[in-house]
Amino acid sequence: MASLDTDDRKGTGSDADSDLENDDITGGEGRDCAVKNVYEGKSACRCCINWVDEYPDDLKQANLAADKTPESKRHAILVRNKRSHGGPKALEIHDIVVQSSILKSLLKDIIGKYPGVTFEAKEVVFSKPFEPLFHNWATIRGASKNHEDEEAQAYLKLLVQTLKEMKYTLQSYRDLVSHSVITFDLLWAIFKPGDDVIEHGESNNRIYRLIRTEYDSEGKIFNLKCRYVDWDGTKFGYGSVVKEIKAFKGPKTITGLSLYPKSYTEKLDHLEQEILDRGRRFQALAGCHYREYSGNAVEPRSFFSFYAGERPVFIDGRVVVDAEAFFQYNPDCKLSLSRIQFDENSDDKAQSVNFLRKEDLLLCVPHVRGYSLKRKKWVQLLVNDISPIDWNCDAFARLILPKQYKNILYSIVASKLGQSEGFDDIIQGKGQGVIMLLSGDPGVGKTLTAESVAEQMHKPLYMVTAGELGSKVDDVEQALGKVLELAARWNAVLLLDEADVFMEQRSNHEIERNKLVSIFLRTLEYFTGILLITTNRQSSIDKAFKSRIDLSLHYPPLSHNTQKEIWIDFISRSSSKASDFTDDDWAVFTKRSMNGREIKNAVKLAHLLANRQGVPLAPCHVNEVLEALHNDLWVEFQQQSHLKDIASVVASISRRFWF
Repeated sequence: MASLDTDDRKGTGSDADSDLENDDITGGEGRDCAVKNVYEGKSACRCCINWVDEYPDDLKQANLAADKTPESKRHAILVRNKRSHGGPKALEIHDIVVQSSILKSLLKDIIGKYPGVTFEAKEVVFSKPFEPLFHNWATIRGASKNHEDEEAQAYLKLLVQTLKEMKYTLQSYRDLVSHSVITFDLLWAIFKPGDDVIEHGESNNRIYRLIRTEYDSEGKIFNLKCRYVDWDGTKFGYGSVVKEIKAFKGPKTITGLSLYPKSYTEKLDHLEQEILDRGRRFQALAGCHYREYSGNAVEPRSFFSFYAGERPVFIDGRVVVDAEAFFQYNPDCKLSLSRIQFDENSDDKAQSVNFLRKEDLLLCVPHVRGYSLKRKKWVQLLVNDISPIDWNCDAFARLILPKQYKNILYSIVASKLGQSEGFDDIIQGKGQGVIMLLSGDPGVGKTLTAESVAEQMHKPLYMVTAGELGSKVDDVEQALGKVLELAARWNAVLLLDEADVFMEQRSNHEIERNKLVSIFLRTLEYFTGILLITTNRQSSIDKAFKSRIDLSLHYPPLSHNTQKEIWIDFISRSSSKASDFTDDDWAVFTKRSMNGREIKNAVKLAHLLANRQGVPLAPCHVNEVLEALHNDLWVEFQQQSHLKDIASVVASISRRFWF
């Protein structure tokens, strides 16, 4: 049996050459169970290595293209040796070419699919460090000793003997991994394509399926191309991403790498179960869903911003999970996913769009796409921070409105929930929506009414101000179309706040505003949901709107009794009891003639003041806040009341009244 030394330092005799030239080698490529060595010779061109028959000493003339000669083609394995630059040997193996059809078939069965290897080719080339062979070396060695077919065993033994230097790589590899460490130059050895790898993130652990690896041209970065599962709004599919491990000196703990093979994970069962549960939740969130969210999110300035360390924003409130709409309104973020292929023998359920196998659930991304109703932004949301909505079932009952108003509102809500046979216009599709006009001063309950209706219906409340729609005709038409489209898509209660500019009486002198009113009227005709419009100027509404409004509610300034009910309601929601307050307290509070929003803010600040003192909320705290109404501190609080952190305002009032 030939070894690496076959033909070493020996010229090819003329008789042998003559015999080869006269031999018919058609179909005989790789038929000899032997190794042929060729060497790096003088360059014949700049683009490729010139392989020669003779051992290079730079003094002999060598046969050109020795790896292409008929004699070379006869050998099962062709070993191409190149000059070693700075190594301990003058020559080192550059690659091996498997030419034997028998050996190719054997390796195909052992290795299977491997990136960059095509066993159907005439020549199968394995370049140093021979990753496909290394990752299957134990199986190859075992078959070379125990294969039931003697001929097959001989070819495998030839391969093992040819790559006898592999044992040095194996020794280094085994020594390192026995201590759970690895060096940068041997990273390829622990990463086998097709295996799962772990990435520990700041907030989420992930599993990827490794596609292939390679060092960059400078050998300073180890690239890992990985596969994951995502949802593009219509289907689940595979996406790919390239992860990097930068060069490091000396051995490094394997689990300390930014990515590492799953097999090195401690408590793997626990980690897999955690990721599997998240994958199931991810799958369940395909489609359109209304949920609660509390956590960090990322805005989609571009697709790559999600992976470029962009600072997240904190979101605490209701969201609509809707990937299809997300990508529709953020085309720069569009995903390119390859379809998941199921086995031919899998049942119909396994091939449905909503089914993922366990192996795919583990690869699911830890985020979904949706819309923050509070921030009015499209965002990427973490699956682990999404939760079911805890509905406020008392919201509608606690709505402080005249009884007849509430009865009509409840009838509308009940009819929409039941979706009973409804009224339709003569023109199909027109008049199927419900439009309500809520008019009155700020803080008298218009927005609260919309919130209560949405809560009672268990539907999203989509709030839009007139200013967000723009002022130019084309902009308004486009923006309003998008708003109504999303409201219908999400089956949301739509609140159009401060819509006076679109509803004011048309005149002969304001053509542009007349166009806005006409567009608004025309667009509302075909809206099929519930629309609540708020205005502060009911008297100036265009007559055409009156025939299109199903219910018009006017909210007068709050009476003393109504104010008292609101005070009691907000104080009851705090840690204190309304029974701790006397009629005299309520009388003092209602003297201020405050609206609902002002009362809410006053109770909020009084509660913070009580917390600062470490005592329950009491009338004295409310009175101290009401005293602030006479100075600029109240203005400061009103401006900051929408912020989460108003500690500075609390501190200011505390210093003024207590210290």
